[in-house]
Amino acid sequence: MKVKREVYEKMIEITRKHIPYEACGVLSGLGDTVDEVIEMENIAKSETFFEMDPVQLMNVLDDIDNKGKDFIGVFHSHPITNPYPSKTDLERNEIIDHVIFVITSLRNGTPELKAYTIKDKVVKEVEINVID
Repeated sequence: MKVKREVYEKMIEITRKHIPYEACGVLSGLGDTVDEVIEMENIAKSETFFEMDPVQLMNVLDDIDNKGKDFIGVFHSHPITNPYPSKTDLERNEIIDHVIFVITSLRNGTPELKAYTIKDKVVKEVEINVID
C-alpha cells in the first residue's frame, strides 16, 4: 500500500489531536495509493476502541464514490498500546475482506504506523510505502 506523505503526516496529527481517545478516519485514493484521510468522530469517546457514526460514514463513502475514488481502508489510533489489531478490533471491525486497517501508535512517543488486513480473525500485515 502506498500512502502520500501528507496523508501519513495527517494521520499522525489526527492521532495526537484526539489523545487520550482513539482517533479514527477513512482512507481513500485510487488502487493501492492512499491520497486522502477523512477524519471521523469517535462517537464512543473511548481510549480503547473507536466507533464511527454510521450516517457520517455513509455520507463519506458516498462522497468518495462521487469523486471516482476507492474506499481503501479505515484508520484508527492506539494512543498508548502497540499498533496491532486489538481483540476489540478483531471482534468489531471485520467488515469487508479488502479493507485495510491502518493503526497509529504513540506508545513510545515516536509515531508508529502499521497496516493490516483482517479476514476470519486472521491478521496479515500490509507494507506501507510513504511516497511524495
